Amino acid sequence: MKKILLLCVCVCLAANALADGKVADLIAQMKGVNPDNLSDRQRLEKSDALTDVWKQLVAAGAPAAKEIEKELEANPADAYFQLSASMALYQIRHEAAHTQIIRALQRTSIGDNAFQYFYLCHRIARAKDPAILPVLRRLLANDKIVVVIDKDWPFIEPRAICTYLYGVYGPQAVGALKDACSDENATVRANAASVIGYFGDEKPLFVLVDMLARDTDDGVRAAAANALGQMDHLAVVPRLSQALAADTSENVRAACAFALGELRHEECIDPLALAINDTSTQVRQHAISSLEYIGKERCSEIVANRLAVEDDPAVRLSLIKALGLLGHAKSIPALKAVTEKRSADEAKQAAQAMHRIDSIGPASREPFPALEGKKVSASELNKLLKSLCDRYGDGIEQAQKTIYLSAGKDDLPKLDNLRCHVLWVVNNDSIDRLGKISKMIRLVKRKTRDMI
Repeated sequence: MKKILLLCVCVCLAANALADGKVADLIAQMKGVNPDNLSDRQRLEKSDALTDVWKQLVAAGAPAAKEIEKELEANPADAYFQLSASMALYQIRHEAAHTQIIRALQRTSIGDNAFQYFYLCHRIARAKDPAILPVLRRLLANDKIVVVIDKDWPFIEPRAICTYLYGVYGPQAVGALKDACSDENATVRANAASVIGYFGDEKPLFVLVDMLARDTDDGVRAAAANALGQMDHLAVVPRLSQALAADTSENVRAACAFALGELRHEECIDPLALAINDTSTQVRQHAISSLEYIGKERCSEIVANRLAVEDDPAVRLSLIKALGLLGHAKSIPALKAVTEKRSADEAKQAAQAMHRIDSIGPASREPFPALEGKKVSASELNKLLKSLCDRYGDGIEQAQKTIYLSAGKDDLPKLDNLRCHVLWVVNNDSIDRLGKISKMIRLVKRKTRDMI
């Protein structure tokens, strides 16, 4: 009996030694890889080989994880290995591996392997681990690198990368983003301001106002203006108006004109009436779009007055189209003048605009007029929001009107939670769904503040 037991122990030890040898060999295959030194064919072959290595390491389980952790500490300078091995470690240990993976991310940069870096940051952010925030801040400095996802959705651009990562982390990231708005790197400041806009959180309101007024970089000032347009707070109107009138950068003035349209309030009309006469065609175009979006009868008067003196052909067409969309009968004389005196193309557009005014009139400004929806009880709304969270926002297109009619101030945290869940999955629907939910949150806030 003792001989049999001893034989079994020896067999197990031999098997473990064999397994350890296989794990060590698999880990060795991930070391010393530099994709820049490989041809496209070699890079593809190496990628396929590494995928097979990851699968085998994951199948090996805990013994492989233990060996990977040891090798990560022993090879801090091998950036590609740090990311590749961390991918396998995460797949084995998940949240239990966060500490080791964050250390690996701190040793590397997104340029070492953009997809793996993004993947690891995204997975850790989903757990809302506060230790990841300093790593995410480094991503705000990215203004060039894009992340390749798959053949159907080839890449995510830099600001979308930051939106994904901070967005999945949720409103708790606002404090870190607010701090980043004072970073010495202009790209960090601009990206931080842009991502804050997705949250629409009032806490950094005056930080953004100060950036718009004082930042030396016009890209940062433009990003701050765009973010302020998402806040739905009338306190920002004078600041946006001041920058719209005085900023030396046409990009900043255009961003201010766009932001005032996003606020969609009567107080925004006067500054836009000045902007529609700006020397920059870009600013004039944004002012036209914003006036059309606000939709008041006075907006038609301002647009018609500009049409009488505008020389730029593209801007003229925008003015004509805006008059048709605004739909006010007072615009008919200005449009008739176009049909009689201007080019055939303008005359055609003016005729279409007049037909729209006669047949449809002013556009409905009530949100989601084309969608079906009704007000539901609090319990039904909670059930709907939970279902959307479970499906990562799938179905939000059809549910928007019901949510808008039913949600109030107390439901905003639930909508924020939905916004986070949408970004748990990286695909080409996520950013679109994020935009829809962010817009809906703004509309609910406006409703509770009587801004609509």
